[in-house]
Amino acid sequence: GKTMGVPLFQEQAMQIAIVGAGFTPEQADRLRRSLATFKKHGNVSEFRALFLRGMKRNGYEDDFAERCFSQIEGFGSYGFPESHAASFALLVYASAWIKCHHPGIFACALLNSQPMGFYAPAQIVRDAREHGVQVRPVCINASFWDNVMEPDGQGGLALRLGFRQIKGLSEEDASWLTAARGNGYTQVEDVWRRAGLGPSVIERLAEADAFSTCGLTRREALWQAKAIATTKPLPLFSQDLEGEALDEPEAYLPQMTLGEQVVEDYVATRLSLRAHPVALLRHLLTPDGRDNTTSVT
Repeated sequence: GKTMGVPLFQEQAMQIAIVGAGFTPEQADRLRRSLATFKKHGNVSEFRALFLRGMKRNGYEDDFAERCFSQIEGFGSYGFPESHAASFALLVYASAWIKCHHPGIFACALLNSQPMGFYAPAQIVRDAREHGVQVRPVCINASFWDNVMEPDGQGGLALRLGFRQIKGLSEEDASWLTAARGNGYTQVEDVWRRAGLGPSVIERLAEADAFSTCGLTRREALWQAKAIATTKPLPLFSQDLEGEALDEPEAYLPQMTLGEQVVEDYVATRLSLRAHPVALLRHLLTPDGRDNTTSVT
């Protein structure tokens, strides 16, 4: 409860100080303020000698006075207004309910609220998958700036990671990308020519393996992105125009190992849907040298 905007315990502490220890109203208010600062600006301990002296002068035993002040001092370490506690409890209950009944939507909202401390994106995604959420990777043709929920084809929803997960990619770049997407991109050069994004931005998309739906591996997409030498599209060199063109054989790019893929995922998006990093070392960490797990999460 509160009286005139003062939390109940702070009001009681003021009454104890005034009646029991002979504090003046001004001294009692200073004590109250020290209780409301969460140890950031105030210090309850500075009132100790004054409080104990006042209680003794009014005939209270030293042990009783010590206990009274200890209770006041203890509240100053963790206490906060009842209204704050009620608001926080409501938020916790609502969050817990959403996480229980709609774990995908909960994870999606948390990812879109980053950076917010607490859990990293990789932890949020891993927890969501462990609770049955289907998480889909960043895709040049399906993703938006924000993480979104999309139909999973089975009557449910899947969590589609957004372009905001890619390190170094701006919301403006994502806006141009999605606005020019139309029926979809089929090759890396399309993004450069239609969306007008610079080579460095396209390289970030390639590094995040966003072109996999175009049938391109991360290295193949990055190779094509590196081949874009100018920052502005050159229409005369479009493959759509008829004329002579030099058809060079494609370069042989060795396939990346799972470990390399996971590392690059974390570099680009701070998470990986392929495997947990420790899963790659589990055979070295288990006593018998075997992987006793049935799946990689």
